[in-house]
Amino acid sequence: MIRAIIFDLDGTLTNSLELLSNLTNDILISYGLSSYPVENYKQFVGNGIGKLVERVLTDKNLYLKNEFMDTLLTKMTDPTNAIIPLYDGISELLTSLTDMGISLNVLSNKPQSACSKIEQATFSRWKFSNFFGHSSLIPHKPDTYGVELILKNLGISSNECIFIGDSGMDMLVAVRSHTYPVGALWGFRDQSELLKYGAKSLISFPQELLPLIKKLS
Repeated sequence: MIRAIIFDLDGTLTNSLELLSNLTNDILISYGLSSYPVENYKQFVGNGIGKLVERVLTDKNLYLKNEFMDTLLTKMTDPTNAIIPLYDGISELLTSLTDMGISLNVLSNKPQSACSKIEQATFSRWKFSNFFGHSSLIPHKPDTYGVELILKNLGISSNECIFIGDSGMDMLVAVRSHTYPVGALWGFRDQSELLKYGAKSLISFPQELLPLIKKLS
């Protein structure tokens, strides 16, 4: 029986690509560096703020990394940037899952400080059991510690939990933690990547998760 869902955040619940690209490009321009098209950020994001900064700076500008990261984190935790649009159907899905008694959880590679702001500003309508980002306690995915901590906090086993995300990394952490991996096709990465890293089901619209839960239960 499925008792909990763990969601990735960016590209799964929130359509944050334009915001992330705008914030990052603004900093690049302030340094006199070239900005990138929004589409490029589909490959830049997903592995944490450090990797994002490394990818946009390239090797010759890595000396700016720490200062760039501090500036970007300040922008990401600004309350005005914490209200992020949800993908179509996510609001209805979260409400349906709540009505079904399914525990809602998030595990993101975004810094915990930013995740906390986003939880308050964007997801205040719903109760999440756990809303985790990267921190000194929780390593970046695909490390499984964050999933294991969520399962421990909920008091459930891995076969009672679905992990849904939009990247191969999300599928990999699901496979490694023995939760059920579901690929979200509306996100930043494509079907081939999701399947390559172990997706057992692919869904094109959030509400398609509901019949899958019933099937697995």
